[in-house]
Amino acid sequence: ACPVGSPIEISDRHDGNTHSNQSLEFETESDQQSQNDSLRCEFLLAWNRLKVGTDQRARSLVRPFGTITGRDRPKAGEFLFLQSKWFRSVIKPKMGKALVYIDWTAFEIGVAAGLSRDLNLMNHYSKSDIYTEFGKQMGLVESSTIKAPDTIRRILKECVLGCNYGMGVETLAKRTQCDFYTAQSLIDGHRKVYRQFWEFNEDFRWRAQETGLAEIGDWAIRVDESIRQTQL
Repeated sequence: ACPVGSPIEISDRHDGNTHSNQSLEFETESDQQSQNDSLRCEFLLAWNRLKVGTDQRARSLVRPFGTITGRDRPKAGEFLFLQSKWFRSVIKPKMGKALVYIDWTAFEIGVAAGLSRDLNLMNHYSKSDIYTEFGKQMGLVESSTIKAPDTIRRILKECVLGCNYGMGVETLAKRTQCDFYTAQSLIDGHRKVYRQFWEFNEDFRWRAQETGLAEIGDWAIRVDESIRQTQL
């Protein structure tokens, strides 16, 4: 639950505080007024979807285990951190207090590394940027690079996260706008770099299909024909 500010006080200054993704140029005053009105409407629509109590806190049902993979599934309109980044400026700490927003980095990859005990995956996850580290192994990024260029990093990120969820070659090619050969090379490279992860994944799926039960620690889910392999 987070304290929130007033829905009425909306800044007319487009300096990044209210709508950081907008770069605005206006030919006439009426154009600017129209854009301001549009931003106000967008803000108020987002605001009205939130459930704000009399204590000025926005609460929503997290809906734990709302997905078949066991993830939380709050409603996007009611959960503040699923709103556009610019809208989060309504979050304000009380006078004399501070508010810190902490999020995991590539959390799913950390879980996969821990479960599979893949040394390369654990090592790369511990670095500042796992996608850049994967790019270095693929020869796409210089070894001295701290963070890969955005265009390359986006493709590497799609591959690393996609392989974690069983993404195929065609889907990867479509999402990265690469040709089929490049997408296949990325997945093959991922298999080679993180061999232990792939072996763990394939063994886990085989056991789940053989026994009809997918188990990790104290968590288990029954497996039947309705469960796709990419969901295991």
